[in-house]
Amino acid sequence: MSKILAIDDSPTMHRLFKMIFTEENGYQLESAYNGEEGLEILKSFNPDIILLDFIMPKLNGFQFAKLIRNEMNKDTPILLITSRAEDVGTRFQERFTNIDFIAKPFQADDLVNKVEEMLNTKAGNTAEKSADYFSSSDYESLQAEESSVSVLPINKLQDNVMTKIIKQVEDGVLPSLRALIEKTLKFETGYMISDVKGTEITLEKLKELIDKFEGVLTFFNNERDIHFYIQHGFIIHAWIGDNKFHDVYELFQDICNTCLMEVETLSELYEQLRNLNFDDSYIQKYYESYLLSIIEQILEEDFRYYLDEVDIPETCHSRFKYDVSNLIPSYHVFKEEKIEINKIIFDDNLKPKKVDTNISSLSRFEKKIYELCDGNKNVGKIVKYFGNNKQIAKNTIGALVLTGFLEI
Repeated sequence: MSKILAIDDSPTMHRLFKMIFTEENGYQLESAYNGEEGLEILKSFNPDIILLDFIMPKLNGFQFAKLIRNEMNKDTPILLITSRAEDVGTRFQERFTNIDFIAKPFQADDLVNKVEEMLNTKAGNTAEKSADYFSSSDYESLQAEESSVSVLPINKLQDNVMTKIIKQVEDGVLPSLRALIEKTLKFETGYMISDVKGTEITLEKLKELIDKFEGVLTFFNNERDIHFYIQHGFIIHAWIGDNKFHDVYELFQDICNTCLMEVETLSELYEQLRNLNFDDSYIQKYYESYLLSIIEQILEEDFRYYLDEVDIPETCHSRFKYDVSNLIPSYHVFKEEKIEINKIIFDDNLKPKKVDTNISSLSRFEKKIYELCDGNKNVGKIVKYFGNNKQIAKNTIGALVLTGFLEI
């Protein structure tokens, strides 16, 4: 009997699922009306396939898929059911493994065929893997290897073992080690040849550098590297590691509570946000928080830095650029707010509860946090939904407590 978990906020869809996926037809069906309920059911129910709606309250389809793939490490097949199949479905497939989609509206037979196709694919993969590990030829090979080992001289055995170890090191360790060495050499060389460099940074020194120069300002230590594109009084963009856009893309995907299209430039991301009716003040508010959190890291950890006076690539020019004329007071406000919020949210086990009040003045992100605070989940669990943006989520919980929308 195939086990199915159906997650959809539409009672009509659930009635349809119950008509189609009956025990008589060989199915065991569990139903959830949003992503949160789906996660709870997964604790005690191990489905063979998940039918997933995209737009739902509390936890949408994208956030659900992200959690079970990245946090829970489950590769259960997911069939996305959405009216925006070609757009959203394709994006899901680009981001996650083992996902297919079907467009609304659909015929019942089409849904059953798609489910059976995915179930058969899963079964085929399992059988294939089993064959890979336990085929008769493998047993014969193991037996031959065992018999040959029994008559090999000790030094020959040692040579074989060493050969295998060397092969494993060459294949598994050396590529990553080589990449780390190349990266370290790149930063050390940049530091050596730069005319503008240092071993300590202050907020005032950072602002001075941004006001004076244009190029890429790199901070590095043994654990991480942080980069700023700066241009005479503006931070054009900042990022951690190799991917210039990943963190800011994930930030706005969480904050906007929607599945954004992958981007290759900051302008593309900005245009998507404007097309979703987010105004400049809203976008700039969260982009500023993103930048200040990065600045906090370079001020509170030990970094060396250097400037490379290069032209800033067109891919990073956008309306996101940040004027640093008020950087120092803005950063102090950012730190003071964080201290106040940490006084309120001093323990991740605290369980915030929403106050029954008018929330029309809240932003989409604030409403999303508000709905998650049902008095049952603790702060640690709530912020886990937001990946790399846990601190912004925590700050928002604190702000909602301070303004009376939540209580502890």
